[in-house]
Amino acid sequence: MTPYYDHAGITIYHGDCREILPQLEPVEIIVTDPPYGLDYNNGDLASLWERVFGGNLDNLGTRPIANDGEDYALNLFEWLCKEAGSHIIKGGCCCCGGGPKPLFAKWTLLMDRYIGFKQAVVWDHLLTDGKLYIQQTWN
Repeated sequence: MTPYYDHAGITIYHGDCREILPQLEPVEIIVTDPPYGLDYNNGDLASLWERVFGGNLDNLGTRPIANDGEDYALNLFEWLCKEAGSHIIKGGCCCCGGGPKPLFAKWTLLMDRYIGFKQAVVWDHLLTDGKLYIQQTWN
């Protein structure tokens, strides 16, 4: 298995976590952004690129994302939590990109069951009067 990046004690692997994580020794941190279970892509970077640079305008609408239904995302995340629980050293951390409510609430329950979830930092990136704000929540 070849790292995507490996320098000064920092190693990053890029790929399917189901193939990479089982091969790793215990680590201090796992950083992941699993599928959110939305099963669509709307206004993504590819759509913006097509709009700006004259790409296929038929692709600007909502597009399905392979393997991103809610059940699939929930099953994958539960697998990740089980596996991460045995691959993170004591005092380590699992940082996960969050999905939409209520799926994210289910994720926190899974993290607590398998990893011992302790806190959440929530980046609520809704635009209000054109301003971006950050909300943080700790348990």
